[in-house]
Amino acid sequence: MTGEQTITRKEFPNGDVALDEGEGLVYRTTDAAYSVELDLPKRLLSDEPYGVDLVRTTHDAQGDERQQRLTLAEYRSQMAAEEHVREVEQTLLDQGREGLDVEMNLVTAMPYETDEPLYLIGLYPPAPDVAFATLNVLRFDGDRLDIAPVARGPVAEMAGIEQRLFEVQAEGDTDVFLKAATAEAVRSHTLAPHTPLFGMEGVELTVNPLPAFETGNTPPEWEDHPDWPDRSVWDQPPTPRPAVLVLPVTFGDDMTPFDVQGRYVPHHRDAADTVHFFSVIDRPSDSPLPEDVSHELRYFRAHKTEEDIILHDSLPVMPVADPDRSPWPLPALHLHLENGDLSAAQILARNTAGDHGLPFPEKLPALGANEPEPKPETGWYHFDAALVSATPQGVDDGYSVGVVDVYANHEDNRWAARWLPMGEFDTLDGALSYQQQTLLSRVAEDRESAFSPAGFNDNPALFERIALAESDAALTDLLEQNDGHYPPDYDGDHEPAWEPLTSKEWQAYRDHVRVVTENIYDTERIHESLPTATPPLADDTLVAISIKPDTPYLQAQDFVFEDFEPKDIAPTWRLDIVPARDPEGEPLGYSAVCVVDFADLAEAVSPDAPQRAQWLEVAQFQTEDRANQFRDDFMSLAGMEELSHIPGPAFAKAVADDLKMDSRWKTMDEQSLEQLKAGEWRVMHPAEAWQPRLNEASNPALEAVNLDVDL
Repeated sequence: MTGEQTITRKEFPNGDVALDEGEGLVYRTTDAAYSVELDLPKRLLSDEPYGVDLVRTTHDAQGDERQQRLTLAEYRSQMAAEEHVREVEQTLLDQGREGLDVEMNLVTAMPYETDEPLYLIGLYPPAPDVAFATLNVLRFDGDRLDIAPVARGPVAEMAGIEQRLFEVQAEGDTDVFLKAATAEAVRSHTLAPHTPLFGMEGVELTVNPLPAFETGNTPPEWEDHPDWPDRSVWDQPPTPRPAVLVLPVTFGDDMTPFDVQGRYVPHHRDAADTVHFFSVIDRPSDSPLPEDVSHELRYFRAHKTEEDIILHDSLPVMPVADPDRSPWPLPALHLHLENGDLSAAQILARNTAGDHGLPFPEKLPALGANEPEPKPETGWYHFDAALVSATPQGVDDGYSVGVVDVYANHEDNRWAARWLPMGEFDTLDGALSYQQQTLLSRVAEDRESAFSPAGFNDNPALFERIALAESDAALTDLLEQNDGHYPPDYDGDHEPAWEPLTSKEWQAYRDHVRVVTENIYDTERIHESLPTATPPLADDTLVAISIKPDTPYLQAQDFVFEDFEPKDIAPTWRLDIVPARDPEGEPLGYSAVCVVDFADLAEAVSPDAPQRAQWLEVAQFQTEDRANQFRDDFMSLAGMEELSHIPGPAFAKAVADDLKMDSRWKTMDEQSLEQLKAGEWRVMHPAEAWQPRLNEASNPALEAVNLDVDL
């Protein structure tokens, strides 16, 4: 390799300049600079993809640089991603702005990226010959500096903690580093459990150029040491700590509390080994008492975990004017605790706090449970499952076939999805051929479900079984080729598993839905409702709590049928006789169906809902004459004065129940309703499920009157 460096520069007629000085192409326009970057996974050896990003760099009014970023593609292979970067750069160099016009317009609409804070670890004082120091984490965020103390003590001990944090920070994951620093701060009793390292009570700390050492928080022998830093060197007055950090006692090995003078503190230890006691302390910075109150009586709870971390919390009981005198009711509180009557002590403390307008809950939360338990997810429903072919977006990226399983949340408009890979192919013909074979396997496994109104969209578990069968067959073939043994390079990865979607797979699904909706009347909103961004993984927990509609693509409010009893207007209904067919189109007979038309109630129920009607199969017949006789009898009975208080649909459901029909109402869209009115709609049944129950030779009128229906 020589020391020479090749520089590429090209000027375009519109004034744009492309320049590559050996560190990547930069394409400059009059108002911005564009570059193509490889976005590496945040964690090494992870399943995160390699991204190819178009980056637009501009300057704000103050002259500070700012960036916008658009992901062009994602790859599992770093080599494939790097090749895509080179291709995009070459396109810019050859064709200029016109070669990437769409992408350059898109990136201008992306939000500006915020600068990530810089975190440093440091000891203070920095002099190597001091005996005691404080280990801090420093956060630089623009013009802001925050300092969070992690531990205080002998330099040798601090150096060990510092080295551990250096090693974690070297891994490159900022979140993991902050968690490690927080854990070290809790372990050294510098930070209370469940408290953010750079925040208190959920509020970010104000700028604090240098941390202040506080007497009383460190062992006396440390503060008397000649190397212990004097408070004045920090040029910061001492500030009260929040209550979450205040613990006015030390504990013996058996968790017996002692005050700062080493005196025994009356307390009660409950069955869970939690220690309860009361103490007069300096007013905390977050106390609800007025600022002119200097001290307060406080109720404390403390518990040592298996990791030797002391969890504690406290509640204010009353203000204290003179800390040198024991305030009432402290003697009574001590007496209750020593007698083992914790309930009496809490009641007295609660009543005293109430007299001073201080909050003291009737039921205290579990110690350490500072955050409420997360509520279970609600509103999720299964939106669709589709077998798609995902076409490539870059070089060396083959054709994928798999199942996209989509979930939506009608409460907050969130989306989630998962991907079940079925096969990888070099050509599109191979992928489409495999997709067709899989669909045929799907029909062969469950023909009835495949030809249901939901079609292939309602049961992703069937595709799981197909993938598992293919996996077992592939493993069997592998063993046969190797005399019943696994080959040396076998990685054990033959089990099909759901994975997060890539942008390529989500785009393939969006294309699939677009084709479907283009061929179904009045369904454009379905494609428009899909997010353009790739949804996150639908994990097992989300899948388990999701409900499944009877018809694909319906929103939750569309398939939840609620009883509706309008005062002035009622839905129209009709009883129709329609032909029945099996899946092959062979005639079976005739069905009597009751159809409730909501067209007149569209504004009252839901003007935007695609649902226009619901239908119920009431009875089955071998001949059309017999079916028409039943219809005449049914309508005559429905018109009788004795049954005038019973709606026709309720009467139809009662008859269907008595005849042991599937008496569940089903959704009928507007197109099907129009076909019904035109006499073109059909009921579909498997041949084995066709079971006419009314006697062909009986008197239909008598039969209808004698139906044992429960209305």
